[in-house]
This record gives sequence, C-alpha cells and structure tokens, in this order.
Amino acid sequence: MPSIDHARAQQLACAEYIIGGGPDERGAALGLFDWFAEEFLIEQEKQFKER
Repeated sequence: MPSIDHARAQQLACAEYIIGGGPDERGAALGLFDWFAEEFLIEQEKQFKER
C-alpha cells in the first residue's frame, strides 16, 4: 500500500504534467483524482486503526 508521501508525490507529478501541457492531460487528471482517492483511503484506514 502506498504511503501518504508517495500519494502526494504522485499528485504533484500529475499536476506538473497538466500545468506543463503534457499531451495526455485527461489521463493525468484521472491519475490526479485517483491519487487523491488513495490519500483519502490511507487516511481513513489510519483513523480506523487508531480506534
């Protein structure tokens, strides 16, 4: 399972690709959304384990 740091690094890479005008901006946007979802799931799992 990826770490928060890894998820955020992937989000940054996707955002930089989009800002830079990469040829597959739609794919990068989908990747960005996917990594936001992954970060959310990591945080949810962390909170669940703390209970």
